[in-house]
Amino acid sequence: MVKEKPNSTRMYDQDGYRRRAACICVRNEAENENIPCLSCKNDDRKHRTEVFVMVVTQELDEWEDSRSK
Repeated sequence: MVKEKPNSTRMYDQDGYRRRAACICVRNEAENENIPCLSCKNDDRKHRTEVFVMVVTQELDEWEDSRSK
């Protein structure tokens, strides 16, 4: 399910929790990460956060999207 708000779009899972994402960036695939949870939820605030591990392949001084249009 998707809810549109004036300045944002929110996605909800099948249980009605608002979906959120977090990321852990590592320099190479050999990094040993201790990740306490890959998905956690907060019943009071009705949101569920999924954590993704991403391998950095390139670093930029400035993102193209950061420049004003």
